[in-house]
Parts: sequence; structure tokens; C-alpha cells
Amino acid sequence: AARGPGPPATGLLSFSHFLPDLHCLPDWCDPEAEQFDQSWIAHGAARKAALFASVAGSSRIDAQVRALAEEWRSGFPGGEHSDAGAAGGEHVHVFGHSHRPKDFELRGCRYVHNPVGKGTERDWGVLPEPHFLRLWDEHGQAVPAE
Repeated sequence: AARGPGPPATGLLSFSHFLPDLHCLPDWCDPEAEQFDQSWIAHGAARKAALFASVAGSSRIDAQVRALAEEWRSGFPGGEHSDAGAAGGEHVHVFGHSHRPKDFELRGCRYVHNPVGKGTERDWGVLPEPHFLRLWDEHGQAVPAE
């Protein structure tokens, strides 16, 4: 896909509302783990977390995200800046739905969720106050996770 004038893109930013992978679950503590560990659910909302874990995370969404990244890395053949993806750069996928902040890297993709959530969730202390999260700088470079 062609971009407007300017330097080539140095990274890929993708979005989904739903969690693209089980590792995006709020209570999935170790991104390197291949299976969910029930001991990670050690808080007052354990029952809700277990129910959410049974329906969240979509391998189909993650497959689409990864296919997009592969196409980008191969340079979007025929695109105006076909060397941009092939030159490297970071892939950041922003997702939503879980109402719990998350920022981690898995298999070459940084997954980020920075929810606003509900006022009651902030009152209960399960969510911080909403804040902006800068993902890209003015030079087209991804900003590292804090």
C-alpha cells in the first residue's frame, strides 16, 4: 500500500479491539510461558478472571496480525516504500477489551493495552488514572516500553 510523501515507515502499528492472543490476558504473568498458570490469579476477582480467560484471546486475530507483519516485513510488493518493512523496524499491536494495562513483547511483536476503563475500576484500585502512552516519536521510531 502506498503512503503519502515523506520518509518510509520505520515500523508497523496494528490495532484490534479484542485480545489477539491468550498471552494478552491481564493475568498472564509470563509472556514466555506456553500455558496459563492458575496461581497467577491471586486477587479478589479470581472468579471473573478465570471466566474471562475461558473466552478471551483469539488465535484468528493473532494470525491476521502476524500475516500483516509478514507482508510488511517483506516490503509490501509494489508499494511506494517497498524497502521499509524489509529494512527492519518494530511492530506494535494495540489491543483493547480487557480493561487491564499490559505491555509486553512476544515473538517479535510488542503488544500494548492502555485502557481508560470504568470510573469504578479506578475507585477500586484495579486501574490507574488514564494517561497517554506514547508509542512512536517524531522521527518515526518506536518508543520503548517503560
